[in-house]
Amino acid sequence: PEVYKSQEDGLKLRVALPVIAVSPERSGVRRWQALHDHFLETSAGLLIPIATGGGIVQGTLSLVREIENVRGHFLRQFGSSPQQVDMVAYGFAGLSARLYGHTSPVFEIRRLLLLGAPTLATIV
Repeated sequence: PEVYKSQEDGLKLRVALPVIAVSPERSGVRRWQALHDHFLETSAGLLIPIATGGGIVQGTLSLVREIENVRGHFLRQFGSSPQQVDMVAYGFAGLSARLYGHTSPVFEIRRLLLLGAPTLATIV
C-alpha cells in the first residue's frame, strides 16, 4: 500500500495502489467488468478502466491525457496523488501502455501486465 498525505491537516492514509486497466477503444472498458466487480467485492483497491484509440503513439497520447485526468481527480478529492500505479493492458493497447511506461510523464508504473499484446519483435 502507498501512503497518501493530506497537505491541509497532515492526515496519512494507507491504501492500495490504483490499477489502471487499458483496452483498445473498439473493445471498450466493459472488458474489465469482471475485474472491476472483483475489486468492489473484495475491497482490493481501485480499478480505473481506460480505452485508447488510434495507433500506438496516438493511443499513448490518449492514455497520458486520461491518466492526467485521473491524477487531477486524486488531487481534487484527496489533496494528494499516488506516485505509482499498477497497469494491466489488453491487445494493441498494451503497446501504448509499454510506451507510456518508458516515457511516464504522470505516474510511474510499478507493475505492467500485458494480456494478448503483440510484443514479439516490437521495439518500444
